[in-house]
Amino acid sequence: MRLSGRAAHVPRDSASYPAARDAYLARFPDSAVTFTMADFELYRLPFDGGRLVAGFARTVNLRPENLRRAANAPASEEESSS
Repeated sequence: MRLSGRAAHVPRDSASYPAARDAYLARFPDSAVTFTMADFELYRLPFDGGRLVAGFARTVNLRPENLRRAANAPASEEESSS
């Protein structure tokens, strides 16, 4: 899979920093200490699209809305049982 986009720095003094910090801590709750480190920075990774090569003659172009939908999809039974 190839994803394309641009990383965008989230400055500590920006209005969007608290929400980004909360999202990070929701995903990695044991990492609050990293926010006390002077060299720890947050970046957003908005994707413009991508391409999935799933085998011979099985290539799919990925649009941002497809990626968002996939990111919010519930885990399959196989994934949730492991």
